[in-house]
Amino acid sequence: MGEVKDRRPSLIGGGTEVALDARWSARLEYLYIDAGKSKRTSIVTVPAVVAVPFDSNVSNRFHVVRAGLNYSFNAPVVAKY
Repeated sequence: MGEVKDRRPSLIGGGTEVALDARWSARLEYLYIDAGKSKRTSIVTVPAVVAVPFDSNVSNRFHVVRAGLNYSFNAPVVAKY
């Protein structure tokens, strides 16, 4: 039925990228996201008996790890004779 949010979102993270050669690179990132807490109240109805309120608390925290492999089309072309 109702929802109450404690919204103090925060984000922290870091990453690195390493050149493998003139055209290829690899990257790795980590993010920690804290999007606050939510409290939700629902009513569960048992047929022909009674309606019971049901509360749930949710902590919205996420750990995200991303990895990537990049290819550059703008790398210098070296002619070999």
